[in-house]
Amino acid sequence: MRDHKLNSLGNLLGGTLSRYGIGERVQAAQIVASANELLGGLMGKQAEDIKAMSYKDSELVLACKSPTARYAAEGLTKKLGRQLEERYPSQTFSKITCRLKTGSDTDDEWYNGATV
Repeated sequence: MRDHKLNSLGNLLGGTLSRYGIGERVQAAQIVASANELLGGLMGKQAEDIKAMSYKDSELVLACKSPTARYAAEGLTKKLGRQLEERYPSQTFSKITCRLKTGSDTDDEWYNGATV
């Protein structure tokens, strides 16, 4: 009888991601989701005014709905960067940029193609 060894799901998924060259984009999406989660813990209710929008080339971009939220986010960038580096030790967070998002605000704009 042949001995069939099953590969773990992580190995199969990792191989597929590297084969198609989308591993970086998947990890960037995970980093953005983690940053939004961490912001909720660090800022409490004020985190509703700040969203992590993108991660590329070691830069995390945060969109802020108001100048007050931007000021608060800028004060937490080092702490946020350290916590993200703990979760993702293979990544470097050399810059966290806080941008003021102007214009009309709806919750749909945060995720449906709004530009920062």
